[in-house]
Amino acid sequence: MGPGTFTGIRIAAATARALSAGTGIALAKNSTLAALAAPALSCSPDVLAVLDAKRGQIFARRFSGTRRTNSIHCVRPGELEVEGAPVLVGDGAVRYRSELSALGRIPPDGSPLHRVTAAGHVLSADLAPVRPEDLVPIYVREPDAEVRRDLNPWSRP
Repeated sequence: MGPGTFTGIRIAAATARALSAGTGIALAKNSTLAALAAPALSCSPDVLAVLDAKRGQIFARRFSGTRRTNSIHCVRPGELEVEGAPVLVGDGAVRYRSELSALGRIPPDGSPLHRVTAAGHVLSADLAPVRPEDLVPIYVREPDAEVRRDLNPWSRP
């Protein structure tokens, strides 16, 4: 699960684990980037899923066919480099269109390819049941609290 904001991922993981433990419903794990890329892969064999990571950054991962082809990047949009010309999808591709458009084709802003959907999760998920403790969040960067720790006068030695 993830990537996303530290707090959002923690809340989602805790909620999913609690619902599973309380009801006995099985969990399946999946990445938001994989769910975003899955519908676009029906239109193009090469997709770059891009989420707005806030703080002027993006989360990006490339997918080819049904497999991911690299690790998750957390970079400023102008720092992202890719070979070829993938289709770029996601709210990050829309928000940073001017910086990312040279990397490949970005569908129009209103395209459903820019949204993470339940269908995308089903298409991309490993639907094998997992135990609640095996649902592990994907953290790509430090939480805001860690980044700003030095600004807190109470955290200094």
